[in-house]
Amino acid sequence: MRNLALILLLTLAPTLLAECDRVVFRDGDVTTNGGKCGMNVDRIEALRVRYGRRFVWFERDGKTYISREAQLIDRLRKLYQPQADLGAQQAALGEQQAKLGVVQARLGEEQARIGQMQTRAGADQNALSAKQNELGARQNELGQQQNILGEKQNKMGERMNALAREADRKLPAILDEAIAKGWATRL
Repeated sequence: MRNLALILLLTLAPTLLAECDRVVFRDGDVTTNGGKCGMNVDRIEALRVRYGRRFVWFERDGKTYISREAQLIDRLRKLYQPQADLGAQQAALGEQQAKLGVVQARLGEEQARIGQMQTRAGADQNALSAKQNELGARQNELGQQQNILGEKQNKMGERMNALAREADRKLPAILDEAIAKGWATRL
């Protein structure tokens, strides 16, 4: 039984190691942390300090490599560009959501102020109630706009996940090619 476990471990070890391949792609001010296991921020920063603004650090089949080869950097830039573009679109959508949130907060403050006035007012109740209803309707409109933007964010998130899966599928072949062409140095 022990021998069978050892044989299984030795047989599966390359597969298990391959499942944990990681890549850190630094292109100027942009860092992409990919692969199956990812890497913590402190370790990525240490790589940036050591290798500079443009590099590809990766693990493949249990071995670690570094590359500053322009052809590999260009390939990875093209591979990850759709995700970067979609990320910019998501950021713009997030800004729209934030602006709507500011308007909603202001309306909420106004509703609270009117609510306090209603508790103190006597004859002006009808006018204050009408204003409160108007603000409530505006809040509902903004809420509907937020829902539409939220649905767009969800669709973009699904698209981002699909792009990430596609990049993860293509990445091993690109890294293998870099090794084969001598674009990467084993550390």
